[in-house]
Amino acid sequence: MGIQVQTRNIAAALDLEIEQMDVKTAFLYGTLDEDIYVEQPHGFDNGTTKVCKLNKALYVLKQSPRVWYQTLSTFLKSKGYNPVDADHSVFTKDGKTFVAVYVDDLLLCGPDMEIINTLKRDLSVFQMVDLGPAHYYLGMSITRNRQQRTLRIGQKSYLEEAIKSAGLWESAPQLTPMATGNLEPAPDDYTAHADFKAKYQSFVGTLMYAMLGTRPDIAFSVSCVSRFAANPTDAHMKAVKRIFSYLRGTIDLQLTYRGELLQLEGYSDADWGGDPSTMRSTSGFVFNVGSGAISWSSKRQPTVALSTTEAEYRAQTGATKEAVWLRQLLQKLAPQEQTPHATIIYCDNQSAIALAKDPKFHARTKYIAIEEHWIREKVKDNTIKLEYVSTSKQIADGLTKPLPKDAFVEFRRLLGLE
Repeated sequence: MGIQVQTRNIAAALDLEIEQMDVKTAFLYGTLDEDIYVEQPHGFDNGTTKVCKLNKALYVLKQSPRVWYQTLSTFLKSKGYNPVDADHSVFTKDGKTFVAVYVDDLLLCGPDMEIINTLKRDLSVFQMVDLGPAHYYLGMSITRNRQQRTLRIGQKSYLEEAIKSAGLWESAPQLTPMATGNLEPAPDDYTAHADFKAKYQSFVGTLMYAMLGTRPDIAFSVSCVSRFAANPTDAHMKAVKRIFSYLRGTIDLQLTYRGELLQLEGYSDADWGGDPSTMRSTSGFVFNVGSGAISWSSKRQPTVALSTTEAEYRAQTGATKEAVWLRQLLQKLAPQEQTPHATIIYCDNQSAIALAKDPKFHARTKYIAIEEHWIREKVKDNTIKLEYVSTSKQIADGLTKPLPKDAFVEFRRLLGLE
């Protein structure tokens, strides 16, 4: 879903038209390229044990999404729209018009309505619903002011329904999504009841959709509670409900983008040994092209880091991978706005920056996986540039640890939530 947020942000910054279309019964357009047989449909029985051979895809088939994508992709290519190498769900023509696809939902972006209307007429070979200018997409509301070049994306309706379903609409709003203490794993002799576990997992999934869409401010807290989904306790459920209560008090917040596209820049951070149960560190990064975050992540590292330098170095590597992908995407969707300069990633650890630039500390770091040293090549070939920023100005800090109220409010503001 992140690519949809990025597409809208780019289109708004370039002052493009943004129209939305929905495909009716999309999967039924796909022609199968393999033999698949099904039982006779309910209500139809010719008295034999014969089965039916499918000619078209059905919604219950696991092949259906792939077959539909191939059908749509072939059609768009015939009209001059080719998939972007960085993300095959986005198709572009001449670097000026592009189509973002999410299953049967399409965003059409172009410099004027004449081009958009031509594309709509071409797409009429499929049964489509023309929804006009994009206002509500994938559960996200879109508010746009073209004169001021602003775009706001929120999930108020989705969050309201989710909070009410959780029975927490009347709960007292929380100022932060997570307390500053740590969550402990369940005792060895504890096993969560199946119904309790299913409810917990459903709540976490609901929160995860909001986090991926428009609420990077809850990324760290959702990452933490998701670690206990296999065997949650009452304390873990209490932490989940706190996130819902926080969202209840901030339900009107929207991810806001304004102004023209600037050069891509990012922030990378790590909290060394922040998970007390495993002593693993948490990595976090956030990227923007002006105001408002376009990509973010909060994730526990897969292995224990032996020093804060190693933890930060691994976080930088993760951020660099994202930067390489974002650069490829932006250079296809907004080539005239993106110059070939190095992408700056701000870090608050001088040692980790030095390690990425100069392997002089090899004796102390030779155990670090080769993958982590890949970042050195990207620094050397001027793909990225690591620069120091003080912790007080490190936006990604809130993606690696729970922050006190004042620091969290500032973190939220810097993400572009208004």
